[in-house]
Amino acid sequence: MMKGQMFVIAALIMIVAIIGLKTSLSLQGVVESQRHLTAGLDILEFNNIRSEMIRVLQNSFPFPTNMTNNLNNFDSFVQDVLSSKTVEFDSLLVENYYPTLGASTDTTLVVTVYNSLGADMIYLNLTLNGNTQTFSLTNRNALAASFTVNTPASMNETLTVLYVTSSATQTENITIPFTIGSSKYVTFFDIKYITGSAQQSDKFVNTINLS
Repeated sequence: MMKGQMFVIAALIMIVAIIGLKTSLSLQGVVESQRHLTAGLDILEFNNIRSEMIRVLQNSFPFPTNMTNNLNNFDSFVQDVLSSKTVEFDSLLVENYYPTLGASTDTTLVVTVYNSLGADMIYLNLTLNGNTQTFSLTNRNALAASFTVNTPASMNETLTVLYVTSSATQTENITIPFTIGSSKYVTFFDIKYITGSAQQSDKFVNTINLS
């Protein structure tokens, strides 16, 4: 084979290698861009769900029973929609309501726990001011409990929620502001948005003054 032919062949091999490398790098760039785009869309959808949950409460104002039912129903709807897209949405909602609070007057705090964590609560403890109530709660169901509150002045109390599932034991401490002359609806949210590659999660409290 002549020297010139060998040079041409070597050049062709180099060109093919460069094109292959460029194609590979381009594909990697496309895959990386797609990954970032998907992650961004997941974050956007998660934040939209978070905002809509609060909006459900605001739109149901000032009726506490409607606020509770509508929020729980919306949570269930979100789960159904996302599961059809192979996205897991897990949540724990603790909804607390009390009517207008009078000084040194017995007032009932209604606590509703909605379990949508993807697992049954084998054991559920609710504790307020030393008073503990114990339950169990299956997945995608709610239960209501009530506590009597009597305070001479406005103050904060801590509601402790302790639950056990087959895979976890968790305690949440929720601060509830008891304000004389006021009625409040206080919701604790623990929400998780899980895909095959990432997870978005948040825990937060939203307080709405009913009067």
